[in-house]
Amino acid sequence: MNRDELFQSIKEGNINRIYLFYGQETYIMASAIDAIRRSLSAQGAEPDYISVDGRNVPGEQIVELCLTVSFVSPCKLIVVDNLPQLTAKDAPSDERLLEYADAPDDDAVLVFTCTADAVKTSPLFKKLSKHACAVDFTPLSDRELGTFIRRELKKYSKSITQENTEFLISYTDTELNKLQSELNKLALGSEHADISREDIENIVTPSRDYKIFKLTDYIFDGDTVQAVQLTDLLLMQKEEPVYIIAVLAKTVHNCIMVKSMRGQGIPDAQICAGLGIKEFVLGKLSRYCRGYSMEKLTECAGQLLAADEKIKTSSVNPGDCLTGAVMRINGILKSSR
Repeated sequence: MNRDELFQSIKEGNINRIYLFYGQETYIMASAIDAIRRSLSAQGAEPDYISVDGRNVPGEQIVELCLTVSFVSPCKLIVVDNLPQLTAKDAPSDERLLEYADAPDDDAVLVFTCTADAVKTSPLFKKLSKHACAVDFTPLSDRELGTFIRRELKKYSKSITQENTEFLISYTDTELNKLQSELNKLALGSEHADISREDIENIVTPSRDYKIFKLTDYIFDGDTVQAVQLTDLLLMQKEEPVYIIAVLAKTVHNCIMVKSMRGQGIPDAQICAGLGIKEFVLGKLSRYCRGYSMEKLTECAGQLLAADEKIKTSSVNPGDCLTGAVMRINGILKSSR
C-alpha cells in the first residue's frame, strides 16, 4: 500500500489492526498516525493512546499492552517506535510478536514505526509485510513537494510560481518538519501575495547542500575570495569537511561524465537518467564544465580525492585540508580560463 492509498483507506474508516510504517518522512508518518486516531474517535470513543520506545520494552510486554483491557476507552492505539527486531540485523527474533501478528486483538490498533533503516530480511518485517498494512514513507518527490508547498502557502493566502517552487526545493531542507517551519516563516515574513525568489533568499534558511553548491559556483566561476569566505563560513557552522569534499568531488565527477556523454551525443534526458540528476542540475553542470578541458577536470577530481584521503589517514586539520583543496582546484580552473 502506498501513502495515498493509506490515507484514503483511513478516511473511509477502514482501520487495520496492525500497521508497519517505515522510512525517512516522519512528518507524514505522524500525520498518518493522527489520522488513524481521528478515525477511531469518529467511530466511537477517543482511543487510549499509548506510545512505546521499542528499544526499551520487550515484545511480550507490547503484546500484553494490546491484550489488556483498557479502563480509559474501548479501543487502544499503541505506537511502537524503532523496535530492534525491525531495525537491528543482530536482534533475536521475538516469537511472541510473530504469533500476535497472526491473530491481533480486535480492540487494539498496533502501529510499528521505523525511522531508522528497516531490516527487511528480519522475520518480523517479513511477517508484517504479509499480514499487516505496511507503508514505506519515502521522501516526497519534487512534484509532491511542490503540491505540499503550494497547499501550505495557500493557508496564508499566498501563491508561488512553478519556477520559484523549484528554486525553493533546491534552496532549503525538504524534510517536511523543517520545510513546514520555513514555509511558515516565508508566509509571515513576505509582504507580497505572490512569493518571489527575493523573498525566499531573504527569509528562508538555505540548506547545507545549497551552500555547498554555492561554493561550487564560486569555484567554477574563478572567484577565489568568495570561495574561501564561504568555506570559512561552512567550517564556522560546524559543517563536516569530509562531507563538503564528498559533495564537491561528486559534482566534479558528474561534470566529467556530462562532458564525456555530451561528446558522445547522448541526449540530455538519457544523461539525467544515467547520472540520477534533475534537468536544472544538468544545466548547472553544463555551465560548470564549459570552457574546461577533461584534463583539468580530472586534475580537480584528483585533488579532492587526495584531500579526502589525507583527512582520513593523517592527523592534519580537516578544515585546513578543505580550504587548501578549494584553493588548489580554484587555481587549476582559473589557470585554464
